[in-house]
Amino acid sequence: MNKEKMKSSLLIGALTSSFGIFISKLLGLFYYSPLSSIAGESNMAFYSIVYTYYDLLLQISQAGIPFAIAALVAKYYAKDDYKGVLLVKKLGTSIVMALSFVVAIVLLMIAEPLARQSLGHSAPLEDINNLKIMFNILTIAVIIVPLLSSVRAYAQGLKRLDLYASSQVLEQFVRVFSIIFFGYLFVVILRFKNIWAIFIAIAAASIGAVVALIFTKVLTKNDEKHVEVLAVK
Repeated sequence: MNKEKMKSSLLIGALTSSFGIFISKLLGLFYYSPLSSIAGESNMAFYSIVYTYYDLLLQISQAGIPFAIAALVAKYYAKDDYKGVLLVKKLGTSIVMALSFVVAIVLLMIAEPLARQSLGHSAPLEDINNLKIMFNILTIAVIIVPLLSSVRAYAQGLKRLDLYASSQVLEQFVRVFSIIFFGYLFVVILRFKNIWAIFIAIAAASIGAVVALIFTKVLTKNDEKHVEVLAVK
């Protein structure tokens, strides 16, 4: 009977997680058209360039460690090795943070030459400066998003798949809302240059990640205390 309950729990958790991923991807479809309208089609090229590098930088910063955290936490938790769970969490998160800071510092250092390389040396100086600013803004996300991934991985390892899914949905919702709301506010109402919509769109990744990180940490607080108490015993 316990095995049946465990299978049922795992199935529900997997379905919940899949549903959360589906909703977060669906939300991601809603921002592109409003962003393109506010920023202007010509400025969307900047967005594409930045996010091409962003995906690569996240892979380097995370290096598959969140997946390892989730797997090892689940393994040690199932064996009632709570000290092992805490060690994996601490070590995994520390490695992710160290990698993220190194990648962020390197990105800050090479922002200008990277912008020149991406646009071509004959590109207008204003365009190069704008892309450099975007890379500088991106460094925040390069630090925050991997940290969020490691915190989510810990929740996933503890079988809190409902929290894992809802955190993804919240992150994407806040990101899309920030892109549309603040883009409209700064460009349409306050009359800033259209390029500001792209600045905001890149910053929105960090805003969504910070909100989701706080949400996940708050809702896993009791789980962490529970594991710490069991580890002491």
